[in-house]
Amino acid sequence: MSSAVIRRPNTVLRDTEMLSRRQMHDSAMYAFCREMHMPVERVLSVLLDMGLGWHSGFTLYRETRKAFTEKERAFLQRLTPILARTIRNCRMLEDLARQGDLLEQLFRHTGLESIVLSPPTNELMRTPRSTALLHRWFPDAPCGRFGVPQVLLDALEGLRRAPSGQDVLTFRRPGRSLKVTFLRLPGQSGRMPWALVFQEVRHGAQAPAEWRKRLTPREMDVVERVLNGWDNQTIADDMDSSLNTLKTHLKRVYAKLAVPSRAKLILLAQEHGAGAEGWPPRS
Repeated sequence: MSSAVIRRPNTVLRDTEMLSRRQMHDSAMYAFCREMHMPVERVLSVLLDMGLGWHSGFTLYRETRKAFTEKERAFLQRLTPILARTIRNCRMLEDLARQGDLLEQLFRHTGLESIVLSPPTNELMRTPRSTALLHRWFPDAPCGRFGVPQVLLDALEGLRRAPSGQDVLTFRRPGRSLKVTFLRLPGQSGRMPWALVFQEVRHGAQAPAEWRKRLTPREMDVVERVLNGWDNQTIADDMDSSLNTLKTHLKRVYAKLAVPSRAKLILLAQEHGAGAEGWPPRS
């Protein structure tokens, strides 16, 4: 049975859609359940694909030979996206929840930026770099309450009205993407808060490991942003630096790596990533 649900994630299957009655009665699982005095005659099962490489499953068993109806299958199918995201959210937040106050731990979580809202009128918190991230990704987008882009507020409102709707949005640009996950948090003091969790993923060329021997950590931060297509002003804003200071860092990087320009720096990283002889630079 497991192979059938694995082939069709997030699709509820009845036992007759997984294998024949004869195959079921001849299976080791059927015999084992009868030996344990837990006879299984009917099955309704679904593999929950929660994204992020996580999977789970939900199965209903019936001891009698009365088949699960199409109405029962359809009901579980409607619940499937809700079950999948509930388990996913629990997994995302379980480590934080163990450590005490959920909002405080979410605020401290490294690698993610977030804004927590209690719609429609309150903002509860936001991480220090979330504002700069929104400005970088939505510089000209119309914004609503709290300075949050309207496209995100509209998605949140849709989820409040229909919890089974799309709760992950992905925005793409050359060399990077931004994933926005909407998490409904446990109610607190009469509020029903939602967290907008931002995860920026870089897809550009990777800096060769050898460069770390030549560059300072700050210079490596600059290089990584250059390789992902950021312009000087965006890099400076993201690193809380002036534009002149950023240009000074770049000049030092070019000198240490013996490259004449930003374009050559990117090309050298791409050649190294493709397995070409990109280090040391050829004279």
